[in-house]
Amino acid sequence: MTELVITRDFKGVKADALISLYRSLNDPKGLARYSGPEIANLMGWKDGNQYLLKALASLEAEGLVVHRVGSYEITEEGILVSEQTLVGGVPASDRIVSLNHNAPEVRQIVDEANNLETLLSKVNDFGSLTEEEVKTAATEVRLIREAFETDFLRPTSTYQRAKSTLEWIGTKAAEAVIGAAALGLLALIAAFFGFAP
Repeated sequence: MTELVITRDFKGVKADALISLYRSLNDPKGLARYSGPEIANLMGWKDGNQYLLKALASLEAEGLVVHRVGSYEITEEGILVSEQTLVGGVPASDRIVSLNHNAPEVRQIVDEANNLETLLSKVNDFGSLTEEEVKTAATEVRLIREAFETDFLRPTSTYQRAKSTLEWIGTKAAEAVIGAAALGLLALIAAFFGFAP
């Protein structure tokens, strides 16, 4: 007998599905309607398809999505609920969310974090950062990059940690290339989570 492992609770799956449909409305390449497997792909969902379909049926019963000929579309009520659920683009509860590693935004964040790590190990101008601070900064930037390379993260926690580190580097090395790189990375992360840096 196969053991069933669910990585997200039912409420979380419903919220992720609804917010994935909501975000697709703002994507120039997004579609108006998605099939169940397409929604699973938007969410980075790898667990049971029937579990997701039950979540979509529950969203439909609440009037947040409509099901038409094998595809789902977010309703106006679903849009309003999504906007109320999102606080600055981040889910209101700091639950664990999945990352789509193929998303261009995620790839760009990882690439820019790698770039900043390289700069911290190779450039000569660190602004007013001491040698110990440069080592600490490199470690903290690596942890930020690794957070975006995992399958799941806590949005608010990840953003707060990145903001603290990158603003610190940006302030201490304001005139140096690493300061600009740190603030550029913070802007990418803020945009990804829907915050103003």
